[in-house]
Amino acid sequence: MARETREYTIPYGAWKEVLDAGGWVGGTDRLEPIEAALSALASCINVGITINAVASGVDIEYLQTRVRTEFDPRVLFSLKDLGEADAVFENLTVEVEVESPDLDKDQVDEWARRAPVYTLVSLDQDVQLTVNTPAEVAADD
Repeated sequence: MARETREYTIPYGAWKEVLDAGGWVGGTDRLEPIEAALSALASCINVGITINAVASGVDIEYLQTRVRTEFDPRVLFSLKDLGEADAVFENLTVEVEVESPDLDKDQVDEWARRAPVYTLVSLDQDVQLTVNTPAEVAADD
């Protein structure tokens, strides 16, 4: 979305210990990209549930979502072939705690699955990856 309120910077990186081990000078803890993806999943599920609850006239008194996964970084570090990338994440779990006097667990499950980030991480996606060199970018301008 092109509007001024959408222009901000999030300092992604890694844990200080990882940056220090990689030779970074003055490393500081930063939001690790996998943590950002998992937090986006939890947040989007919460939005999906709350938007649909409001639309359905359901009051939610408490909502908390926990997302966990086991991560194997060996593909990232070229210790395993790229063909093994589908095994990098295992046991992705989402736990939703919700309190509502009008709670229908099946309905809440459906609302959570309507979240766009849920679709992004749970369904097989085709990603069109384009790699440009600086010279190609300058030629396009």
